[in-house]
Amino acid sequence: MFWNSYPLIRYTLAFTAGIILYTQTSLPFIALVLTGFVTLSLYLYFHFLGKQLSWLSGPAGLVTVGIVGWLFTAQADDSTRPDYLVHLPGPVEGYRAVLSSAVETKSNTFRVTAQVEQVRIHSRWMPARGNVLLFIDRNVPHKPAYGDELLVRKAPERVEPPHNPNEFNYQQYLKYQGIAYQQYLHVGEFVRLSKRPPSRLVQLALQVNESATALLAQHLTSRNELAVASAMLLGVRDELDSDLLRAYSAAGAVHTLSVSGMHVGILFLVLSWFLQPLRKGSSYKKWVFVGIVFTFLWGYALLTGLSAPVLRSAIMLSVFVIGDTFRLSRNSFNTLTFSALVILVFNPYALFQMGFQLSYLSVAGILYLYPRLHWLWQPANPLWAELWSLSCGAVAAQVVTYPLAVYYFHQFPTYFLLVNPLVLGLSSLGLIVGMLYLLLYSVPLLNDFLLYCVKLSFGLLNQLVFYTENWPGARWNRLMLSDVQLLLLYGILVLFVVLFATRRKIYLWPCMALAFGFAMTKLYAYQQQRKQYWLVVHHLKKHTAVSFIHGRALHLLADSLLYTDRRMQELHLEQFWTARGIHQTHHTLVRTLTPFGQALCWQGKRVLWIRNPLPRRTILRSQQPIDLVLITNNALRYPPDWLNEFPVRQIVLDVTNSRNVAERWRTFCADRNIACYDVRTRGAFVASW
Repeated sequence: MFWNSYPLIRYTLAFTAGIILYTQTSLPFIALVLTGFVTLSLYLYFHFLGKQLSWLSGPAGLVTVGIVGWLFTAQADDSTRPDYLVHLPGPVEGYRAVLSSAVETKSNTFRVTAQVEQVRIHSRWMPARGNVLLFIDRNVPHKPAYGDELLVRKAPERVEPPHNPNEFNYQQYLKYQGIAYQQYLHVGEFVRLSKRPPSRLVQLALQVNESATALLAQHLTSRNELAVASAMLLGVRDELDSDLLRAYSAAGAVHTLSVSGMHVGILFLVLSWFLQPLRKGSSYKKWVFVGIVFTFLWGYALLTGLSAPVLRSAIMLSVFVIGDTFRLSRNSFNTLTFSALVILVFNPYALFQMGFQLSYLSVAGILYLYPRLHWLWQPANPLWAELWSLSCGAVAAQVVTYPLAVYYFHQFPTYFLLVNPLVLGLSSLGLIVGMLYLLLYSVPLLNDFLLYCVKLSFGLLNQLVFYTENWPGARWNRLMLSDVQLLLLYGILVLFVVLFATRRKIYLWPCMALAFGFAMTKLYAYQQQRKQYWLVVHHLKKHTAVSFIHGRALHLLADSLLYTDRRMQELHLEQFWTARGIHQTHHTLVRTLTPFGQALCWQGKRVLWIRNPLPRRTILRSQQPIDLVLITNNALRYPPDWLNEFPVRQIVLDVTNSRNVAERWRTFCADRNIACYDVRTRGAFVASW
């Protein structure tokens, strides 16, 4: 049987199913425990006693492993505990917390996670638990640091769900990291009590990371070179700006801007090449090889501040090194899934982290596809052979991850096949010489040569990605995949890869059937988009934005600042436009300008936007009913008397109005049976037909 060769894959998939079952359902704890006890009993019976029904031991064992996955996830979920912040018996007046993560420096704030230990309720301190994401004003006298114990004089705020359609769910993203609260702290709103780091090892790692970051900042004068070197070598992304991120995204190289499995893998390959005699020697030499590799792997993890991606990759490669060196398993996929199982046992919520998913998919793709692609061509020229090898690795990793990357990022780099081998070569060179420079910076002359190599490699890498960004059609934008389409696409991909590897026609017809189903879902979505009408008043702080969508064309009505704020559009609006299939964007509508705002008629809907205060004694009249009146910027602080005779069907108040003004309008409209929608409290106003 096929599955008999991959027992660890079966167990890992069952454990993963248990994690998903816990997060997506609300099954009672007792029922799961009883079910687990019964299935474990059945497994033991069928495996040892029930010879005629021994085949049932496999399903019973997998169900048992799945329930164990459910129980591990429940144990890792702090939100179910009675002392969690959500379940406290009253409003929080203040709390004590310890900073439990590295401090990130942003433009105006310090970003750090705090672990709550005590809360003050009704003037009494009591134990509590929970994590709060803090944004601390950069004007504070001393920069916060890992292990600082803080006394905060106000209550944290719940992380809010997305307020706009199809907006990135930041609440869910933080939930999977164990964070449900956030808070902005200004000078005077907290006091530093003491220094009490939760882990001395993490404190040491962060100190090493800060020292290495300071060393790079001292000697790399180019801001872009410093930003890329710090991100790639140390995982410090403080210096990365939007232009740099956009350029690397267009080149399909954004994954190089953070420490990841690729970086750890490169260091491992270089180290293995130098230590090849030890790897194939006696048992003693193999232990020496494992010891040296472990020292470098975990030393690099320490250098990066024990960041989650590097820890994940270090665990993965540690398992690989032991399994491969001592021939504990001749199947690389079993070793790969075992490392994933180890990570999920300690942190079940890692399953939902994008980095975890992309890392394991890319490694699986390389393990399966790389040897099959590399075999297709054996160039005699060493340079071509090296380029072909790099290209095969890039294609193998990209092919299996691109559906998930499109699902998350809604874009695809057009020239990745051409650029990625060069990016991989330059980033590998930069990583190797960068690590050597950090290790040998105190050696005269050698440090100058290594610093020159660091500047050269990262400088060429930046020039390459900026050059690629300017190529025509460098990036396909606004690509959309639904959950069903993602599954269909991976089904097509798996069947096609197996067909390519085995040359068996049995896989051709199901592959074509899934491709037909995928094409039908895209065609249906396209037909629906052609007939769509949407009017959306978005929820944006300090901005007004209204999307008028007809078919696949967008007319954006907004304040002048938002038109030029590309970052704000990408964060809050772009995903909705992508989901609606927008391919034409216009910033103008046929409208009538008035001293107090704008009036327009769109697809038979009459819209009045009041954004400036009306002159005294102004009375608005209309022969036809107004479908929507949008009030912004506190233009009408008090509902006017003439509104009693004004034919309006819907009043919408966006976030630029104060809370008092919005409350006044809600009360006024409720007394007169006028539909009133407050975007601040209810999220974006959405109308479709």
